[in-house]
Amino acid sequence: RPAYLSVELNAHNLLYLILLVQQKQLPPQSLYIHTFSSQACESIFRNTCALSGAYSTIVNFTVHDFLRRAQRLSLLNDIKCKHLNDTSVNSLVFPVHYKHRHDNQSLATQSQAEVDLIDVEQIITEAYHEA
Repeated sequence: RPAYLSVELNAHNLLYLILLVQQKQLPPQSLYIHTFSSQACESIFRNTCALSGAYSTIVNFTVHDFLRRAQRLSLLNDIKCKHLNDTSVNSLVFPVHYKHRHDNQSLATQSQAEVDLIDVEQIITEAYHEA
């Protein structure tokens, strides 16, 4: 029974995310379910700590400092993503760890048009009739 409730809660959450993306209250990138784990949060925290610099003695920082650093990380990631898709000669090249070189090729790009084509009511009705 608890496993069933967990699956049901996850399904409701996913449907709610799809509806929010369809209503343009969330960007389509919010449907990247693989980022819904603690590993992504830990990675963000490690990266915000790394923004201090290699020779910095500041180990702790406040919530305000964390949010400011996370905003800088967001800007850096935005620039990095824009330049990854840029094929011009003058584009920036960011260093990539050898384990992550092929990760960008496997990411599925979800466009707003694809999300708009999902008919949530029809999917729920079909699932109800199959159950």
